[in-house]
This record gives sequence, C-alpha cells and structure tokens, in this order.
Amino acid sequence: MISAPDRRTILLLIQEAHDHGARYAPACDVVGISLRTFQRWNKEGLMTQDKRPIAPRKPPKNKLGEDEEQDILDICVQPHYVDKNPTYIVPHLADQGIYIASESTYYRVQRKNKLVIKRTLTKTHTNQTITTHIALGPNQVWSWDYSDIKVIPMFTFVSWYIRFVI
Repeated sequence: MISAPDRRTILLLIQEAHDHGARYAPACDVVGISLRTFQRWNKEGLMTQDKRPIAPRKPPKNKLGEDEEQDILDICVQPHYVDKNPTYIVPHLADQGIYIASESTYYRVQRKNKLVIKRTLTKTHTNQTITTHIALGPNQVWSWDYSDIKVIPMFTFVSWYIRFVI
C-alpha cells in the first residue's frame, strides 16, 4: 500500500512529465504503477484516498456462528476431552458420526478463548555438556559404557612415563 504523501508525489511527478510532453502511460511505467491506477488516483483532478482499509467487507460464508463456536467450547471442556487436543477430539467425534468443524478450527476457537496451553508435564530438553574422561593409567576411570572413553595410544603413555621417571 502506498502512503498518501508518496501517492501525492507520484501524481505530481507524472503530471510534471506530462506537462513537458510525455504521455501518461510511459510516465506511469517509470514510477511503477499502471495507467489505470493513475486514473483511479487522479479522479476529477483530485487525489483520492485509499479506501481499502475502510472498505466494508462481508464475513466469509463459511464462518462459524456463535452457536457453533459454543458447541466446540462445550465439547472441549467435557471431562473426557478436557486434556485432549483437537487432533484426538475431531477423529473421535467423527467415529461417533459427529462433525462440527476441522482440527484447525478447533485450535482457532481454543486460541480465541485462551484454552490452548502446553498440556505436557514433562520438562523441556536441556543441553548438558559431556564430561570427558581420560585414563592415563589403570583403574583411573570406571564406566559401564566404555564407548565414550578416549584411549591414549600406549606409546604416548610410555613416553610420558619415561620422561617422568628419568
């Protein structure tokens, strides 16, 4: 959407180009609008306001009514469904021959009424630093799982031992 000051500037630039001999269509192409847009903006020599934000719009034909939203809320707060998410609720109702709305509509109605919360009691994953165990001699590191233990080649240990003893 082009703001009113920018719209006014564009109209003035196109009019100035036209006064110096340019045609409207090429001048509109230069500023990046169509000739029809220029004509709509410049009705009767006056700059018109953008009416899109204030235009009346009809609600969608498939919008749920208040009674249908209330039916969804009534189902979601039943003891059997209170701890279930719509991914469970909708197919379970469909098995009983009941269909009110889709899963996404259930989520939308729940969000609107602040019923969507994190339902798990588990802790979130925390990253822990892995401790490194290095054994430089026998009986220094004990472990059930030896796959993470770094093994120093024997010649490194021997050369360290020789340097230490001598």
